[in-house]
Amino acid sequence: MKKNHNHRVFKLIDKYVDAPERYSTKVINTNLSIPANFRMLCALTGVAPVKILSDFMWIVSSSYVKESACIKREAAIDYFIKCSYGQDYYHKDDLLNMLKELEAVRVVDEMMTGCSGDKLRLFYCFKNMQAPVWFKKWFNKSKRLESISVLDQY
Repeated sequence: MKKNHNHRVFKLIDKYVDAPERYSTKVINTNLSIPANFRMLCALTGVAPVKILSDFMWIVSSSYVKESACIKREAAIDYFIKCSYGQDYYHKDDLLNMLKELEAVRVVDEMMTGCSGDKLRLFYCFKNMQAPVWFKKWFNKSKRLESISVLDQY
């Protein structure tokens, strides 16, 4: 009977093997105006502007696994909050809770290192199910008037 149950569970989660496109990492080509001082700083330090911007995005969203030391993440979150990003829609404490929830998923992701087979498949299905639930939860708490499809614009 247990084997039959497992078969039903895997059949149920098969649709979550791949993340829904709306909730996946997306490549966006954009034109940015890079201030002269920033360009010079990048040239002097040998770090491309896109590397700095990319690192910030991945670190603040807890999308890095292992490479993001706690001190970097705390600094990125502090910067994000001090710039008042999102505070038109959310209280500062809500933003901090959002970021903590993303961190929790990253920690679980780290713990899965070394797993394989069914355990890893179940974990990725969980992640793929969790992303839309997390986004909808926070989207519905905001003061936004748009539909949830606004995510497609970002």
